[in-house]
Amino acid sequence: MKNKLILIFATFSMATTMILVVNILGGTSLTNFIVLEVMAVCALSTLFCTLFLTYVQTDFKNYLAVVGVVLIVSLGSYIFNWQLSLVGILLSAGVTLVLIFINYELDKQTAKEMNQLLKSLKADDDNKEA
Repeated sequence: MKNKLILIFATFSMATTMILVVNILGGTSLTNFIVLEVMAVCALSTLFCTLFLTYVQTDFKNYLAVVGVVLIVSLGSYIFNWQLSLVGILLSAGVTLVLIFINYELDKQTAKEMNQLLKSLKADDDNKEA
């Protein structure tokens, strides 16, 4: 559980940082309130994707996660009156999703390595018994 929380926080941190960098490079003036708004949207997106990708078992769950994040960013744009264009919404959602999927794939790779280690330990135990 602790590792999962660390992974969620790392994903949130990277997503927030990348969104803020993209906004700064785009010439957006950021106030403390806007930074908090961005953090709220990134936190919601990260939580949604983490839970969605963990618990939903469909063949096209990655596409549904993309749609979910785009909707969350659009809702955040509407609620916080960011007046983002469609390109801005897609860019913000895209940056967040790329980072979330990278962490998700790293998590899957770690699980695969752990399963291989368990198999090798079991094989060693079987050899000792024989």
